[in-house]
Formats: sequence, structure tokens, C-alpha cells
Amino acid sequence: MEQLDNVDERLARLLETNVKSSTVQRSYTEEERKIRDAILSQYGQTSDYEDEYDENEEDNKSKSKTKENGLEKNLNALAIHQAEKEKRERLKEESRKKKEKDKEDKEKQKLAVQEKKEKRKAHAQKGERRR
Repeated sequence: MEQLDNVDERLARLLETNVKSSTVQRSYTEEERKIRDAILSQYGQTSDYEDEYDENEEDNKSKSKTKENGLEKNLNALAIHQAEKEKRERLKEESRKKKEKDKEDKEKQKLAVQEKKEKRKAHAQKGERRR
């Protein structure tokens, strides 16, 4: 039983020390920034700390608009979402137009059938008059 209690105590202590970790904003030295810039420019990426240290740039305003909580917005997901929305709207419009066209065609068909009936009726009346 002591081993189980001991294990329980150790587990409780371990869980207490594993408190939720949080990300800490790191401040870079000038040398670290230069190295990081060189590496990132090699891969064509921008870094998160640019907004913090390049306050004199006019581009900062446009960069900060595309950032949320220090992370880049997922522009691809936004573009896909927008394209799907436009596709749904286009399909709705096409469906509405098709319904209108079907309704008009049905009305034309009814009129054509009605006209045929009237023609036959008139023709039958002429035949009866001849007799």
C-alpha cells in the first residue's frame, strides 16, 4: 500500500509542476536579430519581432493589419472561404433563374395546349356547320 500512496504522491507532485506553460515574448539582441533576419530572408519569411523593432517603417501599419495575436492571418483559408461563399451565391442565383425559366416554360406550354384545344374546337364547329 505504501508504494501506491508513494506513486500517488509523486503523480500529484508531477501534475502540480506541470502547470500550464505560457509563451514568453523573447527580446533579441542586435546580433541575434541580424542572424535571424539572414536566416529568414534566405527562406523568404518575415519574423514576428519586426513589428516590435521597426516602428519607424511606414509598412508597419499594413503588416499589423494582417496579424492577429502576433501570428499571420491564414489568407489562404480566407480566400477559400470567400470563393466558396461566392460559389454558393452564384449557384443560388442560377437556381432562382432556372426556377423562373421553368415557370415561364410551363406557362407557355399551358397556353399552347389551350390554344390547340380552342383550334380543335373551332375546327369541329366548322365541320358541324357544314353538315
